[in-house]
Amino acid sequence: MALLAAALLSGMAAGLLLVGESETRVAANYRTSVETFYAADAGLHVALRQLGGIGSWTDALSGAATSMFGGGTHQPQLASGQRLDLDAVTHELQAESSSSAVWGADSPVWQLFAWGPLAAAVSGATGMETTCYLAVWIADDGADGDGNPLADSNGRVRLHAEAYASVETRRVVEATVSQAASGVRVLAWREVR
Repeated sequence: MALLAAALLSGMAAGLLLVGESETRVAANYRTSVETFYAADAGLHVALRQLGGIGSWTDALSGAATSMFGGGTHQPQLASGQRLDLDAVTHELQAESSSSAVWGADSPVWQLFAWGPLAAAVSGATGMETTCYLAVWIADDGADGDGNPLADSNGRVRLHAEAYASVETRRVVEATVSQAASGVRVLAWREVR
């Protein structure tokens, strides 16, 4: 009887350990997901700040001007040890955009505008520990009707920001922005799922 009770108690203890371990993993994954979402939004704001300092957004659309926040390589190593191929991501973004575009000659052409570790984008932030990697693309809004997706004629562009904790863990936000007297104004913002 004592052995049976000990076996039952051991089984219950093992079950509780498994539940506790699973809950810890779920909480860690949730925290990483939320952190990555906020990192994507921060990447968008970094790009907005940089866009405010560019006189002509056509330079950014054509790739002649990029953000001062640029990570150099287009194949950075993430904190997870995985390699991220930003050229491949750009190609995928362009293919997805082209397949659903209804703008004709004004269909967006995505250019990598800003990329690098979040920690480098928000240098000077105290108490922040993050391993997220940011990438922000820019494209013409398509509604200007000028027939040239590499030129901005109405003071509006689209931004696509992605943050990565690993290749599998990424969050995406997009915004349409316009030039304003005070800098840059966000006209529309959404999370892409």
